[in-house]
Amino acid sequence: FDYLLLDIWGDYPSVQDALHVRSGTVSEFFRCNISMSYTMNVNNVLDDHKNLTSLGMQVLVFSGDHDMIIPHNGIEEWINWLDLTVDIDWRPWFVDGQVAGYTRKYKDGGYRLTYATLKGSGHSPPEYKRRECYEMFRRWIHYYPL
Repeated sequence: FDYLLLDIWGDYPSVQDALHVRSGTVSEFFRCNISMSYTMNVNNVLDDHKNLTSLGMQVLVFSGDHDMIIPHNGIEEWINWLDLTVDIDWRPWFVDGQVAGYTRKYKDGGYRLTYATLKGSGHSPPEYKRRECYEMFRRWIHYYPL
């Protein structure tokens, strides 16, 4: 039912206008449109991500620990490739006194990366763990520890 409502919402012209969807390019909105035709012309973006570390950004990366599409160990390999310094090592983070996942913080000059897992979540954590995702983002955006 949630997906049906999203598909209906995505078909509203006012929504497509707000999202800057070019008129006539989407005849019917689907949450996960796997039939899109496109040409893949980028094989690797690792260097682009590495270049972003020089911009002094604060980045939040999160993953469901039950995600079988982009598993957390692949994300951890990508973070390791960025060659950042561990600022705060692995520790649990909590919502309402319960473990919501695990987190690790990295730094490189002014660049800060917070990585968090969401315990029991699949590929799209806000779908599975709404409260935990809200708390994670609220704390991160206000510079509070998870």
